[in-house]
Order: sequence, then structure tokens, then C-alpha cells
Amino acid sequence: MKFKTKTIVFLGVFIAFEFFFSRVITAMFPTLFLIPGTSSKISLAFVPLSMCGWLLGPIPGLVCGVVSDILGATLMPTGPFYFGYTITNGLRGLVYGLILYKCGNNLGSIVLRSVIASAVVVVFLNLGLNSLWDVMFFSNPFWVNVAKKIPSNAINLVLYITVITLYIKAFAHTDVKRFFK
Repeated sequence: MKFKTKTIVFLGVFIAFEFFFSRVITAMFPTLFLIPGTSSKISLAFVPLSMCGWLLGPIPGLVCGVVSDILGATLMPTGPFYFGYTITNGLRGLVYGLILYKCGNNLGSIVLRSVIASAVVVVFLNLGLNSLWDVMFFSNPFWVNVAKKIPSNAINLVLYITVITLYIKAFAHTDVKRFFK
């Protein structure tokens, strides 16, 4: 696929914001619900990634997720690098692009697409795929990993749906989509 210069520039901006939100503006909370001694991460890194998918499409969303994760792991590592998590982050951008890219101005459509995209990301990628990577990397049992992630991902699901719906609704009636084409 060939990217226009404008798309590459905006992709760079989204990558920079995703890197900043995932590595600098992140809150860690103790998970008191199920397993003491673990922590949960609440972050706004999904905002630039989902915006990239919404405005630029699925392939730029995938690229944004992969490149921002590799940059983050290289420039500000939070632990050992494992490419599985990079694959998951790229798939997040792809999912946002596939589901949100042709989103219309109708509030019902916006909410439905936000719910579907957020549910796919949380259930299949955050809970499913990341738990699988944890099994492969840390040798923890799969269902223990899933159980540890449920509380923070329940909060994230509500946050994802709310924020994605709000920003798409706020920008849906403007020319912002045309500006990114």
C-alpha cells in the first residue's frame, strides 16, 4: 500500500501521541479485586490509536500501533521487550480502523461501532491475546492472567466506549475527516 505524504505526516503525529500517552501519561492502580500484589494500568493511549484508525484507516492504524510500541520499548522500556505485545498493539490499530473508519454521523452508528471496537479490543486483544503472550513469556497459567486483567479492562471498556463515542460525535459534523484524506 502506498501512503500519501500527508498520511505519513499525520501517522507520525499519531505515533508520537500514542507513545506519549502510553509511556508518560499512565496510571497504575493496585488490583484489589481478585489477586493482591498485582497492578492495573489505566491509560489514554487508545485515543491516538483509535483516532488514527478512525481518520486514516486500518493499515495506518496497524502501522501506528506497531511503530509506537517498538519506539516505546526502545526509548522508554517498562520491562523486557516481547514482540507479541507489539503484535497486539498493531492489531488494536487495525481493529479500530476496520470498525471505525467508515463511521457515519448518526449517533446510533457511532455508539454501536464504539461498543463493537472497544469490546473486540478488550475481550480478544487485551484479555485474550495479551494473556496468551503472558503465558508464553512468563509461564503463568492462562486463566490466572485473564482473571488479573478483568478489573482494569472492565474500567477500560467503559472508558474506551465513552471517549471514542464523544470524540467521534464531536468531530463528526466538522470537516476533520476530509482534512485527513
